[in-house]
Amino acid sequence: VIAISVWLSFKLVPIYLQNGTVSSVLDNIRQETDVAKKSNADLQQLLLSRLGFEKIDRINQNNFAELVKIERTVEGFSMTVQYDTRSKLVANISLVVDYKKTIKVP
Repeated sequence: VIAISVWLSFKLVPIYLQNGTVSSVLDNIRQETDVAKKSNADLQQLLLSRLGFEKIDRINQNNFAELVKIERTVEGFSMTVQYDTRSKLVANISLVVDYKKTIKVP
């Protein structure tokens, strides 16, 4: 039982670290001054460059529209990042972790 727990931890920890990094990048974008005035294209470039700096390649130019939604509000915008990560365990059994975070910028 202990060996299985350790093995699963080795599979889960990198996924949760990546999710934590994406959350941190989103929080930093939310706190940036004048970010609400940026265009959607500028927001996309900002997010991709920050994720690239953190070595997160899960979200890229090719899948951005599928994984990230930017919606304009009267005061600013909301940005939602949603994806799932799969980690193969054995044979045809995989571990799936869903991730979703929304930030709202007034």
